[in-house]
Amino acid sequence: MEHEIIYKEQSVTGIPVAVPQPLQHYLLPWPQETICCHFPFGHIIMQRYNGSRIGACYYVAALKEEITILFSSGRAMATLHFQLKNNITTRLAGARHCIILPERSYAAYSIPAIRESESNFHAGITESFHFEFDEQYVQAAAEHYDEFAKLPYSMQPGITEVYALPSCPLSFEASDILHDELFRLEPCEMLEQNIRIQAAKLMAHYRTDSRPFTLAGMIPEVRKNPVYGINTDQRRKRKSMPPENSSTEYDLSY
Repeated sequence: MEHEIIYKEQSVTGIPVAVPQPLQHYLLPWPQETICCHFPFGHIIMQRYNGSRIGACYYVAALKEEITILFSSGRAMATLHFQLKNNITTRLAGARHCIILPERSYAAYSIPAIRESESNFHAGITESFHFEFDEQYVQAAAEHYDEFAKLPYSMQPGITEVYALPSCPLSFEASDILHDELFRLEPCEMLEQNIRIQAAKLMAHYRTDSRPFTLAGMIPEVRKNPVYGINTDQRRKRKSMPPENSSTEYDLSY
């Protein structure tokens, strides 16, 4: 069926189409459902999988063919990390740029660890992308998912430029959304302008600056808030960094 989103203050209908050949290598092999719609700014591909213990759903969006965006709920991002271990993400090797956008519930317990291992998020430095998480993160995550006890994982060579953008308005819990309403929601209404803005910043950064890309230098919110939660009001109340000896809290609720 057709899907509508808001595009430049106008309602735009996405036309269901077959997955274009250049985008087919982004698809995962086991979803129960794959929907591809064409919009003025590119294709949006949605894949749903409702049998995994840790992955309720998985989404892929592509703007043009040179930029691939992965965005998802916390549980599906957990699935993504599990797939890294199993070399599933080698399917992304054809992308020039891969932008990983954690949804807030995932960012709640990933960002403190990301800040600790920021040097591993440099883009265009090596041909592999390595996730490193601190012991506290591993322990907190392992309490929920056995697979996380085996962290860190390494992405296979092939992606030369990888970015992680923790600050993104993708706040929905995808498992609670009917697929025929997905593109009517705020995250998708904002998807085109937000991704274009973020991608433009990244591209401009690499055209003008040879220094490594860092999260703290790119995302102001990382500098302000050491802990990310799914409750926006709680984030607004946090106005300063906690003492260095304070414990890091991880919000693992979905």
